[in-house]
Amino acid sequence: MEGVRLLVPVGGSRGNIIQACKLEGVAGIHLLLTRSLFPNPDTVKQMLQSLIDLGFETPVSVGFIDGPEAGPVGCRDSINEWKGSREDYVPDQIFVTGSTLLIVASLSRLFPSAGLIALRGREVFRLPEEELISTLAPLELDEYLALHGMELTGSQKLKLNGIELEAKPLGDCKMIGTRASLTWFSSRSDSKKPTQMIGSSIRKIVESIGIGSFEFNAFGFGPLMGNSSDPKVVNTIPDMRHFRNEGIEEGTEECGVSPIHTNPERALFILGRGLTGELATDSQIDKREKFDIRATGEITEKGRMTMALIEEEEEE
Repeated sequence: MEGVRLLVPVGGSRGNIIQACKLEGVAGIHLLLTRSLFPNPDTVKQMLQSLIDLGFETPVSVGFIDGPEAGPVGCRDSINEWKGSREDYVPDQIFVTGSTLLIVASLSRLFPSAGLIALRGREVFRLPEEELISTLAPLELDEYLALHGMELTGSQKLKLNGIELEAKPLGDCKMIGTRASLTWFSSRSDSKKPTQMIGSSIRKIVESIGIGSFEFNAFGFGPLMGNSSDPKVVNTIPDMRHFRNEGIEEGTEECGVSPIHTNPERALFILGRGLTGELATDSQIDKREKFDIRATGEITEKGRMTMALIEEEEEE
């Protein structure tokens, strides 16, 4: 790939930018950015500076289009307008990822001579030959955050453009593929204000870098989080993956625990950080009573792990 001019459409995650910059033999990269992912133009300058700060030396230029959120026709027309403004530009290769297929289809029509290279996990293939041309190192969390003008303090609080956000410290922050997952867990002492601060911080992040770059999770805050944030942006219902991250899966036992809430049909128990277990009951039970319970591995619609009494399982 020596001296290759690489066109990189960025539709869903900035993580692909870092992976493209890691490729050897690339003479220049043109980033075709979707406006929904970069609602604040100032963040583009910050992103380009972060690439330099991270040690990437390949020259990078940028262009803007309307992405898939504009619909097939709107996206295609926007790409045609971008091409019209750069009539002398013809890439050698187009970087293909799952989130940019609609964009790539239009670009392939505009640049029939350009080859396609596809990122699959950590491997880059030349299409249609399926030739492996590079294996890239996994994305580092610090790199990904820096690309978005963000950083994590020693106390696990987030900074955006050098300013510490008001949200409480993160409970978990990790890369999942080419996207980072940010998770807050509630504590028994949390009130309405910490919940509002998390919602406010997430809004600031989205206003700065758009929707899609991060998976936002906030568990255990109840209806308060729904009132403080957009449910389309912030996930408040954990799945099995989140329970496993806390060491809770089928067969996990909790002994001598008392419920935090009861009614005639169920009792709720704290499991890990901000996660809840649900035990079906035939009648109201005393919140002061202690139980030995075991996780069944099944999750309710509300994101609770269903539990069973250990002695009942043993009798069966």
